[in-house]
Amino acid sequence: MKTKRVFDGQRGVITSIFVASIFVNLLVLTAPLYMLQLFARVMASGSMPTLIALTTGAAIALVFFFLFDVIRQRLVARLGSRLEARLSPVVLQGMISGNLPAPLRTAEPIATFRICAALSPARCSSRCWMRPGRCCSSR
Repeated sequence: MKTKRVFDGQRGVITSIFVASIFVNLLVLTAPLYMLQLFARVMASGSMPTLIALTTGAAIALVFFFLFDVIRQRLVARLGSRLEARLSPVVLQGMISGNLPAPLRTAEPIATFRICAALSPARCSSRCWMRPGRCCSSR
């Protein structure tokens, strides 16, 4: 199975992740803007209705922040699962045959780490990242 482009057919998921990330990054500004408005408007005038309106608006914005963040996390997990399902056979076959295509060589330490963790979790440590293929030795 030849894979020419890794992200073929994933445009919709990537676009959704991008849009959700834009909303998350905008909604991160909720707390700083709330504090600025609190000190500029509420502390200066002592207006209780302004405080209630600001707090309600900030609470609604934080709820949307949480929702968009959860959506983004699920989309990223879905994209990761799809990419793993598509690339795992290619990477495994390349590792077995020793003929791994150049763009997939960067995934070899990750695959080695996962294989090592499955075979011997007790012996799998940070050595796996430094010397791929040697992390499951009997030393």
